[in-house]
Amino acid sequence: MAAQDIIVHNSLEAVAGSTADFRGVFLTRLENLGDLGVISEKVPAGRLGIPHYHRQGIDIFCVLQGTGELLLADLTSDGQGMTNERRIPVSAGSLYVVPAGIIHSLSASADSDLVFINVAPPEHITTDRLFLSQYLQS
Repeated sequence: MAAQDIIVHNSLEAVAGSTADFRGVFLTRLENLGDLGVISEKVPAGRLGIPHYHRQGIDIFCVLQGTGELLLADLTSDGQGMTNERRIPVSAGSLYVVPAGIIHSLSASADSDLVFINVAPPEHITTDRLFLSQYLQS
């Protein structure tokens, strides 16, 4: 790889031109680097994330703009719910690393969109994103 092969993205511009998914979250795939994908996401103000987890790989979140909350929890022994819930305030400039098997979601505060970069295996947005059923029904 040479210097001219380096790809530069403006994540704020990229996510501005995207369409909301079923969660109401705006998602733009920036890069697929084989074992890792780079995604720019925008959670609209007041929108709550849907708790989910991944069987493999870590999720890295770097908040670019806005404020909100990161929910972290363990999966209950029956695999149906959450235990040991922890909520962490997030803001621009923050970096969070979530290991495989940990339930997580990012929500935006009521007064600002939350824009962040997510670095994770590409399967995290296809085959390895496991939602807790009670949160999909509400």
